[in-house]
Amino acid sequence: MKMKLMGLGFLALGCVTVASAAPACTAGENLLAQYTSNPTTAPSGTLVNGGGPVCTIGGLTFTNFSYNLDAGSFTTVPLDVAVEVATVTGGQAILEFNPDLAASSDLELEDQVVGGVLGVDLGATIGGTGFVNETVCSIFVSTGICPTADLYGTLNVTSTGDTVTIGVAGSLCATGCTSSTAGGLATISFGSSVGQVWIIKNINSGSAPFSEVEQSYLVPEPMTFSLIGAGLLGLGLMGRRRSRKQ
Repeated sequence: MKMKLMGLGFLALGCVTVASAAPACTAGENLLAQYTSNPTTAPSGTLVNGGGPVCTIGGLTFTNFSYNLDAGSFTTVPLDVAVEVATVTGGQAILEFNPDLAASSDLELEDQVVGGVLGVDLGATIGGTGFVNETVCSIFVSTGICPTADLYGTLNVTSTGDTVTIGVAGSLCATGCTSSTAGGLATISFGSSVGQVWIIKNINSGSAPFSEVEQSYLVPEPMTFSLIGAGLLGLGLMGRRRSRKQ
């Protein structure tokens, strides 16, 4: 029985090691750092699978950032999509960033989020006619257009209001998902945890420079992990009692 408990301990240690392999996201970090030396590695007209692990927030890993600047320019040289806030609050892993877009600019931004994701929130600080349109997909798509069979839904945030589209026939959220525009956030809740999502944003600055995008992910509450740990401990104690009776 001791060997079994030791095995569980090593398994837990292994999980912690894997989870901490990528560094934590930090304020000031450039999400497009892999492109700063050669921005042209994001070809015109398409997105590319960006690269290895970038950073983690809680149990989520953010990686494979890819961009395509369809129009306009960044306000910084080299280009910089800068992290402003990266934290876990309650059941949300929050990533706020400044896309540093000049007025009249249009940016496509895609990344992969790996971990137990229960849903996706989107908000933005929009000072003019700009908008953020976001597609939540289960696969990487270089065109920025998610096939219906791989689609969870779309979130749209503007200065005048937010909209959410789910329940498209044949999509992953045709049943089981819910949506909301409460609290200034557009939200899709999946109904159960999914291992990964690809987030595809079209960020349009419109008549004013773009200052902030808030992206948050619904994740299991810390209490959930405590209950899982208690359950494993309970199973271990039950096995110990059985071995004593035998």
